[in-house]
Amino acid sequence: MRLIINGKETMLDGSMSVIEYLASIGFDEQVSIAVAINGEIISKDQYVETQLQDGDSMEVVRAIGGG
Repeated sequence: MRLIINGKETMLDGSMSVIEYLASIGFDEQVSIAVAINGEIISKDQYVETQLQDGDSMEVVRAIGGG
């Protein structure tokens, strides 16, 4: 399955949910992030149920505080 993640083409062996993908890259659940799929932001409670599809474009952005 081919995805575009943060602007980079990525190949996955099979289908997976957003949370499964995040776990596969070592995502720390304590870190605040935002996820958009095909330009639409999804809420954290949708990470488990949202299945990535071939050709999807996903942006994962880490929140950084500052002043």
